[in-house]
Amino acid sequence: MLDSYDRLQAALVQAQKQVAVAQSNLSIVKAGARRGEITAQQSEIARLVAQRQGEIQAQEVMVARLQAELQNAQTEAQRHEALFQQGAISASLRDSKTLKLKTAQRNLQEAQVVFNRIQTTRSPELASAIATLDRITEIRPVDVEAAQAQVDQALAAVQQAQAQLELSTVRDPQDGLVLEVHTRPGELISNEGIIELGQTQQMTALLEVYQADIGRVKLGQLTKLVADSLPEPLFGEVSELGVQVKRQNVINSDTSANIDARVVEVRVELDAASAQKVAELTNLQVTGEIEQ
Repeated sequence: MLDSYDRLQAALVQAQKQVAVAQSNLSIVKAGARRGEITAQQSEIARLVAQRQGEIQAQEVMVARLQAELQNAQTEAQRHEALFQQGAISASLRDSKTLKLKTAQRNLQEAQVVFNRIQTTRSPELASAIATLDRITEIRPVDVEAAQAQVDQALAAVQQAQAQLELSTVRDPQDGLVLEVHTRPGELISNEGIIELGQTQQMTALLEVYQADIGRVKLGQLTKLVADSLPEPLFGEVSELGVQVKRQNVINSDTSANIDARVVEVRVELDAASAQKVAELTNLQVTGEIEQ
């Protein structure tokens, strides 16, 4: 059936579009993350770094304050101990200052522990943000290979679609004029084929010469051809002599003529001007006169 061309043409166009999509995906993979995503993640990392630095500074200030409080508590405890030894104050007042000193020492120790932990321990949020940045900026070879494989697969589909379209395309084996169409789109190819094609730029006449006269015919002899449908004669020269004697195919309009005569086929190649005159009159019946 001559009805698959449009369908296969559409399949080829679709396959070509799939190639464009696959190539676009490959470009995206090679380019990595969008610039906006990278910038946003870098900003998040900067925020977390600043936050961590602020926590360190705040804890550093607290340690300094507690160190000052400890020094005051030590001074107060020493002074009250001296007063107690002199009997100027009670034991309970001395003990309260001693307790305050111990409390200041404990507070400073705890603050220093926190300060050391902040300095030596990496923030989980910051570590996660850095890992995310590494992930979105990384172009993994395996991802590129997968995207390239999709492109290759799409290109193979295009080649297959082109081959199928080529098989559905009927091409003339040579330049010429379509004389008759035997099969049209949607029809089964007939026994006569699809079309009749003729090279009408070079026309040839087939003459039947009686076997008794064939001995006088030579290659290159000028020939004049006339037809009832042409106002002017045609001209050419003998280009080929047959080698078989056959029965006459063309029936003479004269009823008294011999209809079972023996003839030899002679081909006459028309000159360019004559060929142009009958380019659209193939199978025209003519009468030839071979000059001696």
